[in-house]
Amino acid sequence: MTEERYIDPTIERYIRLWKERVSTDRPDWYVWTGGWYEMQGDSQYYCVWPSLDEDSIVFEAGGYEGAWAKRIADAYDPTIHSFEPAPRAHKMAVDKLVSYPKVHLHLYGLGATNETLPLGDSDRDGASFLKPDERPFVMAEKRCFGDVMDELGVEHIDLFSINIEGGEYELLPYLTKTRRIKQIDRLMIQWHAPGTEDVMVQMGVQERIAETHRMTWNLGAWEAWEKKE
Repeated sequence: MTEERYIDPTIERYIRLWKERVSTDRPDWYVWTGGWYEMQGDSQYYCVWPSLDEDSIVFEAGGYEGAWAKRIADAYDPTIHSFEPAPRAHKMAVDKLVSYPKVHLHLYGLGATNETLPLGDSDRDGASFLKPDERPFVMAEKRCFGDVMDELGVEHIDLFSINIEGGEYELLPYLTKTRRIKQIDRLMIQWHAPGTEDVMVQMGVQERIAETHRMTWNLGAWEAWEKKE
């Protein structure tokens, strides 16, 4: 049985607004850059962040096996905190990044609360707390983003990559509600929205993000946001 998704009341209001729109009526903040493959997203956008340097701090929610963290470390040498709750993937990341002292790998996920939950691990491209019925599964830790920030002594994030197999519907509303999102310069998000209602929730969350950030590119598979001046 999958976990019921909590929707923040403020997000519900934005969902109602989106439902009232016609399909072609996009808000001013909405950007469509083009398809992921058409625009060569992997090489032209995914790991291209010229504002990063050796003094930058990068967070990655959903570190999986460490491939993205390695590419960012090789390109810009920032301090990276990568969070992955699946032990199998975490171990592979540790093996891959053992010689990178500025990459810190954490064996837990990020969300709005501190809990130990069943984690469904499909052994494909990630694991999800929202699919505990997938096999195999393990009990894994999820930590409150704000608590983690405080414990690490991090006050500002230059880039935050989020790919957490549905957990974004918990993490991102937490960031907007607590205003922690104002501590983040840039976001790169992969949404997981298999159903119509999921898409409406996504759009509602995007409306909240647009209050503090502007969408800079959107390739379908991933989208990016930058904090407003």
